[in-house]
Amino acid sequence: MSIEELYQAHKGFLVSLAYRMLSSVMDAEDVVHNVFLTLDASALPSLQNPRAYLCRLVTNRCIDQLRSARVRRESYVGPWLPEPWIESRHSADDSFAAEDPLRSAVMKETLSIAFLLLLERLSPVERSVYVLREAYALDYDEIADATGKTAPNCRQIYRRAKLRIDSARNAAPHGDTRPGAAAAGEPAKSALVERFLHALGSGNVGLLSQLLNKDISVVSDGGGKVRAAVKPLIGRDRAMAFLLGIVSKTPEGFRVLPDVINGQPGLVLFQGDAMTGTVAFRFEGEQIADIYLVLNPEKLPA
Repeated sequence: MSIEELYQAHKGFLVSLAYRMLSSVMDAEDVVHNVFLTLDASALPSLQNPRAYLCRLVTNRCIDQLRSARVRRESYVGPWLPEPWIESRHSADDSFAAEDPLRSAVMKETLSIAFLLLLERLSPVERSVYVLREAYALDYDEIADATGKTAPNCRQIYRRAKLRIDSARNAAPHGDTRPGAAAAGEPAKSALVERFLHALGSGNVGLLSQLLNKDISVVSDGGGKVRAAVKPLIGRDRAMAFLLGIVSKTPEGFRVLPDVINGQPGLVLFQGDAMTGTVAFRFEGEQIADIYLVLNPEKLPA
């Protein structure tokens, strides 16, 4: 198999893996592209498991990139959010889970903004082990091969990472913050987003209040490039005032289109033909528990 054939066969899987590691579509694509640029064609015939080999190369590059990314994020202006994964523009290759509904649900959960934010609490090595185990259900021997650790060491790293993630979930004001925990099904989530849009557009304060969790948080990431709230807004009243204020100031030509953002029903914002933002949600029961607005133009597709 040639390098081009390998690229076409494994690109989707590798980009979706790198994205879960890095929380950036652009960085994930760059990592995968650079791995194939430096691949030695003469070594290909001896590879017994090309996918595992490529997974190791991508994982190691992601670990290196995560270490440098932490330094850059210390100077980030305002709240930081992952770069949105917009399904209509990027389709994660999770086909190996397509016939297993439970595995498919886990893959969607590990793509969510809420999950990616939890991963920020982990060290680069912890994050790589946790993602490979939690999202892709690799056994510890496979994870050891991908990370250059021993299988027993990977088991310990995963256990430590899981304890840290579970502790963060339990400490959250909403209780269980697993993506989609206690949430409605996909059609109900889409209907909830439609009702949310209708309430905002019509100024129906009563309906909007019913749709938002009393402890909701609204996080907007402008990166210092565009106007955005410099701190998360906590609580239903503050969230409603902020959202209704945005709607009252929308200029002519502003459009909102539904899409799937990080595996969940969401919204894409346009001014004319230019994308200006994305809106992702975390759902809890029949309410919206968190809203994530990415407005930083550097995180949006051209």
